Formats: sequence, C-alpha cells, structure tokens
Amino acid sequence: MARIVIVDDELSQLKLLRDILKRLCPEYEIVIFGESKAAMEYLLEHGTEVLLVDIRMPGMTGFELLSHIPGDEEMMVVVISAHSDFEYARTALRKGVDEYLLKPVSKKELDRLASQIKRHVEEVERGRRKSCRPPDFFIPRATDPKAWKEMGEEELLWAIRDGLLAMEGERPDYPIGDAASYLALLLKQGAGALHEHYLTESGLRQLSGMERQMAGCKTFGELSEAALRSIRQVFRVSRLDHASNMADSMERCKCYIERHFSEPISLTELSGQVHLSPAYVSSMFKTFTGVGYKEYLTQVRLRHACDMLRQTGMKVYEIARETGYVDHLSFIKSFKKEMGLTPGEYRMMIKGGREGEGNDR
Repeated sequence: MARIVIVDDELSQLKLLRDILKRLCPEYEIVIFGESKAAMEYLLEHGTEVLLVDIRMPGMTGFELLSHIPGDEEMMVVVISAHSDFEYARTALRKGVDEYLLKPVSKKELDRLASQIKRHVEEVERGRRKSCRPPDFFIPRATDPKAWKEMGEEELLWAIRDGLLAMEGERPDYPIGDAASYLALLLKQGAGALHEHYLTESGLRQLSGMERQMAGCKTFGELSEAALRSIRQVFRVSRLDHASNMADSMERCKCYIERHFSEPISLTELSGQVHLSPAYVSSMFKTFTGVGYKEYLTQVRLRHACDMLRQTGMKVYEIARETGYVDHLSFIKSFKKEMGLTPGEYRMMIKGGREGEGNDR
C-alpha cells in the first residue's frame, strides 16, 4: 500500500490534514509526525511515496529534514508553509520540491493535491511493476489479474508456488524484496478484480497487512507461504460474499413467488426480477431448496391450495384458478401427484368426511 507521510509541529493542523487526506485518498496509508527527527528516522528506514512537510519547525526545519534523507524520484515532496516569502519558495525549488502550498490550504487546493498524489502513485506503481517484475517464471494467466477468477483458487495457487520454486532454482540471487513487491502489487490488482471489497478502505487495509507479511519474508519458502496464504484469504472472502449474495437473491425469488403464485410465472420472468440469468436462478433453487424452480413453484401453489381447501368453501376449479393453474384438471393431477389424494378427497379428510365435501369440481 502506498504511503503518505505528514510532518508538522502544529498538531491541530497535522490531524486536520491527515483526516482530510484520509477521506480524499482512503486507499493510502497515512503516517503523521509532530517533529522532524522522528520523521527522519522513519523515512530513512521505510521511505514513502508522498511527503508533506512544514518548513518552520523547532529543532530541525523542513528543509533540513529534506537534506538528511536521500533524493528519491519515487517520492513526491509537498511543502506546506504559513509564509509566502519568495526565499522560501526559491529554496523549495532548489531542493526539488514538487508542490508549495500556503496555509491555510483551501478545499480546492486539497482536492487538486489529492489528484496529483494519485497520479504520482499510479506512475510509481507502474514503474515498479516494470522494474521489479520477476523474470517470466510464472505462467501468463497467473500474472494477469483479470484471469484470476477464471483460473480459480487451486490453479492460481499451483501457478504461484511453481513460479517461486522455479525462480529460487534458476535465480537464487534474485532479491526477495523485489519478488515480494511484485507479488504484493499483483495481489492488490487481482483482489480488486475478484471482489469490490478490496477496493474499499477496509479491504485495502487488509491487503496492506498481507503486503507487510510478504515484505518481511527472508526466503523464497517464506514468501511462498505468505503469498499462498494471502491468495486463499482473498478467494475465501469472494466465496463468502458470493454465498451471501446468492442467499439474498434466493430470498427475493421466494418473496416474489409468494406474492405472484396465482399468476403465470416463467423462469425467465423470475430471473428478470433479480437481474440474474435463468440458468443461474435454476442452479440457485437446486442449491438452496433441493428441488428445481418448477417443483418449488408447484409446492408453493399446492400449499396455498391446501389452505383454501381447509379454510374456505371455494369450488375446486376456483381454487385451481386462484393458485395459477390454467384448468382444474391439471390442478387435480398435480395435487394428487404431490399429496396422494385428489383435492376433494383431501377436503373430505380434513373436514371429517362430511357429505358433499369431496367433490373435485
């Protein structure tokens, strides 16, 4: 996950800027420091894609901080100052600062800054993909995030495992860190293609944790374990959400049938109500009810028919019409097949066999 570091000794301004950028750039990690020395130590160890720094701070100024950290083309530097002095701006330019903003920073300027940050990070990640991409040890589909869904979990796991084994065998000197960086970028893209959860702030935080685990690996074996564990987690979330979505769609189908069982309902019509294909809806019924769509619709209709036979004096042909049958003979046939009795026999049994109540008309 890309990182933004903010350094400012005015804590209220520091926290405000953090909160605004967190809202504008939720996909990035944001780290804040109230003084330059701690920020310098952090930057020397971890680096960052974006650095926002105040100029006038006690102990070490923002310009002095920039002098103590190595120049990095991948780092965008933004100076934020309450002073519009030309000398400050000129010094900033000499130090390769990308942007110079005056406090208080307006909403318009912050929106523009967020756009600049996103463009910068996209360029950095694009460059990293080219530079840190391991040699072609992986099959092409495994390195195409859009192909992950079609590949499926098991095939992808084998492809990543085999690729890392080949890399270790043929290029044991290949930097583990570069391989980890490449896999982290690939995981981010693949996870986003598999499930929209990984495009949200919560999902991106989870991916950041996976990235840190891979970055901490010292051997190809450790990296393989971390990468495969991360891929399994991504697919697990995708499966759980798929099941949840299917259950929700199934419930909507059931509700629609309950409201419209007296009308002709085709599988195509029902599928349109939940915006799914007929084949998918048919499979969904088998999964959740154990019977096909037609059988389920018949069960619902006959359940309501039994209620009418018990609770009303309606004629059998009237009940047939009310439960969606085109004629009472097909209703009687369907009823007997399911219940073992004709509608008239069922009514007579329920009502204790009183005379005249077993008529199937």
